Amino acid sequence: GKEMASIPFIGCCFAGFCAAGIYSASAHYPGYALELGLGSASGALMITCCMVGNPLSKILVGILSDTIGTVKACSLMYLTTVGALTALMLAPADNRIVALGAAFFTGFICCMGNVGVSLVTRYVFGVERFQSVFAYVAIFPCLGTAVMTPIYGYMYDFTRSYRAAMGVALGLAILGFVFMILACRTRKKVDRR
Repeated sequence: GKEMASIPFIGCCFAGFCAAGIYSASAHYPGYALELGLGSASGALMITCCMVGNPLSKILVGILSDTIGTVKACSLMYLTTVGALTALMLAPADNRIVALGAAFFTGFICCMGNVGVSLVTRYVFGVERFQSVFAYVAIFPCLGTAVMTPIYGYMYDFTRSYRAAMGVALGLAILGFVFMILACRTRKKVDRR
């Protein structure tokens, strides 16, 4: 329908794309750990920390959505990720605690690629239209993963550093947040019946 050509729909789609694209950066944590002088074991532990943040964020965003509202809960997840990626990008060499802590909190973006984007889609389009709209929105997190995972690898190939890739992930976190807010702020322009 006409909601597929709306700003809120585009916002939901790109928020999901960005969230999954950010999480794809975690596949390159072992290489980034080596670049930071932390060793491959620390890189594997960074992935583990990120994976622990993943289910915790999914539970947390659901609880927060019920208590403080969808927009605030999802904003908190995006902004936590922005902070974590900033710390990870600026992480000093040989500082394992910063790298592991930041990796844990980057796992918080996982909830936005599935639970968060479904909450936002329901918030924007209403319960009645959720199913028909989310069927299309759900494609974009899959595309985010498929597109961004190799892009991060190519960025390393061209620059010989993962910092640029972490910078792109940070940019995606900011863009995803902006698209989510855009979708939520323009929701009144959508027929929610």
